[in-house]
Amino acid sequence: MAGQVTKSKDEHKLVNNTALKLLAICDRSKGDLRDRLLKKGYSAEVVEEVLNRLESTGYLNDSSFALRFAADAVRRKNLGPDAVRSRLLKKGIKGELMEETIRNVFQDNDEADIARKALSKVYRKNISQQKEIKRLSDYLRRRGFSYDIIRKTIGEIKEEDNDI
Repeated sequence: MAGQVTKSKDEHKLVNNTALKLLAICDRSKGDLRDRLLKKGYSAEVVEEVLNRLESTGYLNDSSFALRFAADAVRRKNLGPDAVRSRLLKKGIKGELMEETIRNVFQDNDEADIARKALSKVYRKNISQQKEIKRLSDYLRRRGFSYDIIRKTIGEIKEEDNDI
């Protein structure tokens, strides 16, 4: 009995230390941290106990993580809502929290402006050719923008080209 208690405390300590080391490297969601700890072979019961304790002490906060992660994806990578949604799902953020985060981030950032910034990296002058339009459309679609935003953004660029 005493050996089991010691083993359990040792595993708790080990899981806690591993979790803190992973969090020190970079901010993580609860789901992401859970997956990483389980892959290391720790028992699910101990992992959940440690995660709950980290959450209650403020080391883990999915809502602030999701907001920072999404805002960073938009600011640094010029991603649209669909791409942000996909990346949040990969990090273990789901449901209402994910949708609320996307609403908040795109409330502060105009989706068309983000699409224009994304295009500025790959845009070449004169997009009158259908092949170039398709290339730019596909690029924006892969970046997670809706077809309405893509059509609007490419239309604006075509107008600018015609004005020159």
